[in-house]
Amino acid sequence: MRYIMVLPVLAKTQEIEIDEAYFSALRRAKSVLSNALAIEKKYEILLSNYHEFEQQILHVTASHMIRGIPRSPQDFRLMMDLDFKLMVDLRLVNLLTSARLYLDQLSGHVRDCLPHQADTELAVKSVFAAEYDSELDYRFMEALRNHVQHRGLAVHEVSISEGFTSVEGERLIRHSLEFRTLKSELAMDGNFKKTVLDEISDRVDLKLATRCYVESLSKAHEKIRNLIEESVVQSRQTIEDAISQYKKEYTGNVPGIQVWQMDGEVVAERDWLLLDGDDIRRKLQERNRKLFKLQIRYATNR
Repeated sequence: MRYIMVLPVLAKTQEIEIDEAYFSALRRAKSVLSNALAIEKKYEILLSNYHEFEQQILHVTASHMIRGIPRSPQDFRLMMDLDFKLMVDLRLVNLLTSARLYLDQLSGHVRDCLPHQADTELAVKSVFAAEYDSELDYRFMEALRNHVQHRGLAVHEVSISEGFTSVEGERLIRHSLEFRTLKSELAMDGNFKKTVLDEISDRVDLKLATRCYVESLSKAHEKIRNLIEESVVQSRQTIEDAISQYKKEYTGNVPGIQVWQMDGEVVAERDWLLLDGDDIRRKLQERNRKLFKLQIRYATNR
């Protein structure tokens, strides 16, 4: 076997001989960057679903402000169940499902980002266990996710309120949407975690609980980033150095290179070494910074 770096194009290309250890190191670096990107993509899916959840609240509230409440009791019930309760449930289920996807696959990605480190699964679990132990809303939302996946929906009570408020001396009419989970409804699910059920109030404000949950996930995600950061930085540098080495031999455009394992004249294995994907990871990290104090934040269209 022999190992080479090459840029396969139509014209004759330069080949650079490398040894097996370097070939393996380059492929390992690619794996680290690919898994780090996967972590950020799944976190992006989670945050996108949270964004849609918050947008749905604004959408429903604006719809009520414009159209008002139907006069017919039957139409009112339909509006509350279909336009309000069901749509909020939809966004909440999407958010909880994406959170489960993120959590279920995270340990495997972290393990592959830290190939030389033992007990990575335990390290990941400890990060989220800290949030679980310290935040009731985190414990509640995890139990609620299990409930909506196997038994029922989350939103049991919805209300629209109107009231006067004042901003800088200007009298305004404020419209808001409230939705809650009822402890009595959850108690009917014999599989709902009893220790959590005993902790919660009779009516749980789902807006606040969801915001606290997402904030906890964001805090934990920042710790995961720190956990893999050194390995990710080193892996990017390894690939950058390989591309730079090839550029010294090949003066054309070199967006990336391939590494080949040659069995005689046959390419037995090959891998592209590119930084485009890692550039996306870095952009996602820059865009999705750690969230904080979501419990005291809200969006308004004033």
